[in-house]
Amino acid sequence: MEENGSVSPESATSENRVKFRFFKSTAFRAIHVDGAWGGVTPRGDIHMVLYNERPSIPDATFNVLTPEGRIGNEIPGSAEGSDGIVREVEVDAIMTLNTAKALHAWLTNKINYLENAITEAVARAEAEAESQKSSEEVKTTQ
Repeated sequence: MEENGSVSPESATSENRVKFRFFKSTAFRAIHVDGAWGGVTPRGDIHMVLYNERPSIPDATFNVLTPEGRIGNEIPGSAEGSDGIVREVEVDAIMTLNTAKALHAWLTNKINYLENAITEAVARAEAEAESQKSSEEVKTTQ
């Protein structure tokens, strides 16, 4: 067993494992997250709102009317109500301290995995570029 009480896949048996099945709720959707906002609730839970950021969509724009009465091009700079940046709130999550700690550990694990994968990929790319450079230098000296 590992320090956190988990069992490695190799040592798992039907007696020391439980199966979790994942079902998507009717409200399930994939979202893009640019940030989080929140705090602590009066009951001592962690309150986290996830949001995405984007430029504001204007309330209205103006287009030129052609002499024939047709709609022409949009007048540059005519957009109304499009000032600022919108933070569109996607999810409001409330969790216990233990759940927040588990989420923190899970995120740390994923961050470490991704950083290591990036470091390894950069090292491989640099080694490949160096090998190719050496190969080209050998060709030019021949």
